[in-house]
Amino acid sequence: MPLSERARVNHELKRLGFGGLDDPNLIPSIAFFIRNHDHFRSQLFSVKPEERRHAYNALRPHLRFAAKPLDVYEAEMRQMAEERQLPTYDPVTHQLVEYKAGSVDLDLLATEAIRQNRHEKDHGLILTCASCAVVEVFRAKLRKDAERDSHKAGWRSNGEKNWCPQHVPERCTMKLECSVCPVTASIRCWDPQDGYAKARLCGWLIADDAKCPKCAAEKLTLQ
Repeated sequence: MPLSERARVNHELKRLGFGGLDDPNLIPSIAFFIRNHDHFRSQLFSVKPEERRHAYNALRPHLRFAAKPLDVYEAEMRQMAEERQLPTYDPVTHQLVEYKAGSVDLDLLATEAIRQNRHEKDHGLILTCASCAVVEVFRAKLRKDAERDSHKAGWRSNGEKNWCPQHVPERCTMKLECSVCPVTASIRCWDPQDGYAKARLCGWLIADDAKCPKCAAEKLTLQ
């Protein structure tokens, strides 16, 4: 572990009332505060997938109750996700993936649990604009709800950087062709969804097909 990361972890542990990383009683102390199977399962799935078994083996002997096998907790987590039809977070595309029967990915669930824990620790989703450094906090119990609220407010993120509504970069060009006349338009936007919103603000009528502002106005007049 890099020295800077070690110092940060030590500081956080002591802030929470535990000893530092060199404290021989650190693991038993953490295990003591785990209340029951549900709490233990949630802690296991807030750990990176490759470290989950290490965490399980380290904490299990010090719990105040007899732990179930790790694969049982994993099966329970998968069942919970299927019953609730929980979306998961894809760390590659930085998007929420809608639930699909039989496709629950425990690693994605773990990633989302880590993000949720961080969200709770920070008391909200804190966004800093990469262009102007303005900061805004979106508070919601679930991180995905806070992300949805930030998107509605005009913020955009690529998973690494965030931009406020005034400085959202234009990443693509959307081509529009009127279905009635030869008029075309090119709209620079963050993504197609934002492009359609921009087009509507410019007077385009977007439904099953597209109509330029003039043809859209004529249709409204005729109606």
